[in-house]
Amino acid sequence: MAPERQAFKALVLRANETLTVSGVDKLVEWAHAGLPIIVSGGLPQNLTGYNVSGTQHVRSALAGIVGLDNVHIVPYDNLAASLAGLGFTPRTAVSAERIWYTYWREDANASISYAYVYNDAYDSELGEGASTGSVTFAATGVPYTYDAWTGEATRIPAYQQTNTTITISLSVAGNQSAIIAFHHNETASPGTSFLSMPGSVYAASSQASYGGARQVTLKVGNASEPALLSNGTALALPTPAASIDLAHWALTIESWSRPTDPYADQTRSALSNHTYNLTTLVAWNEISPSLQNVSGRGFYSTSFTWPPSNAAADGAMLSLGAIVHTARVWVNGQQLPPLDPTNAIADIGAFVVKGSNRVEIVVSTTLGNALRPWYHETISSGTTWLGPAPIEQAYGLVQPVSVLPYRTLIVDL
Repeated sequence: MAPERQAFKALVLRANETLTVSGVDKLVEWAHAGLPIIVSGGLPQNLTGYNVSGTQHVRSALAGIVGLDNVHIVPYDNLAASLAGLGFTPRTAVSAERIWYTYWREDANASISYAYVYNDAYDSELGEGASTGSVTFAATGVPYTYDAWTGEATRIPAYQQTNTTITISLSVAGNQSAIIAFHHNETASPGTSFLSMPGSVYAASSQASYGGARQVTLKVGNASEPALLSNGTALALPTPAASIDLAHWALTIESWSRPTDPYADQTRSALSNHTYNLTTLVAWNEISPSLQNVSGRGFYSTSFTWPPSNAAADGAMLSLGAIVHTARVWVNGQQLPPLDPTNAIADIGAFVVKGSNRVEIVVSTTLGNALRPWYHETISSGTTWLGPAPIEQAYGLVQPVSVLPYRTLIVDL
């Protein structure tokens, strides 16, 4: 069980467990070594196989550890409450609108702990199931957020800290994972700090200013709440221009289909192009019935005017919502970093120019739809297709693409 690696706090033994002699001997060894053992619903009685002497041995051995201070017998029901009552609490306490799962990893050499927070949106459609909440981590040090798609590590600007815990507010898209890292060899700067800020603050960067003070630069979207400072100040945030929904797309679909002679040319698809003009973004199979069995790549392009005329804006984010498979994006010929498919959003403030701005997006698909008409003819290792017919899938950009203006605010702390 690798107790030195997995950091178990206790072992739970339930009344309906099936035992082995060697397993019980190990439990007794661990109990005398000090491992907390929680017996839920009474001592188990079942032994694998028919072994009269073995059954007597395990019952006697388990009865012998019941009196130890680190062995606790609790009711079968409400196990979580029993564990909490005995002082066994999780390393993360989640308060959220939906179910969030957490998972830990440690890097002792770098003195960093990593906590993965996953918003389980199994019951939601693509692009739905977003959730806000907070997590209290049993950790110290300085918290960062890690972007698994770009590799970027960013110091988290707003959190609440005690001697043993750090509480962070999070907004997590449906089926998105957030990676929080705690750098134990760093200490927070003294003085005023942010306790919380709205999720529509897209970014926050900190730097030292004259006289030893700190300046924090915020990129603020349409925030309905203030940011809270540790000195009790509720900091009002500026309101940027309204979002811009991109329309009037030109789309070229590069279709990857069955070769003319699949036996002679098995490694190259037959390529053909189809061009469309779209006022709104929908899946390929909704554009035309002829695209129901088409797979490949989609080349999208459109443009927007900058800056907005309705209000001030210092920059913008480009949001694709949730994407089905993959997408690479260029703004005015500049390629954006890789995007998280569950929440494909990126800062384009450095790329926008006054006047017309061009957006180009390339999406790729699986070959599932292209296989549908002839899947029963495919042969692999001498065997024809044995599974069910491939299900028709929705390909392409299927969520609205928007430009989200932001205002820049510099805060002296």
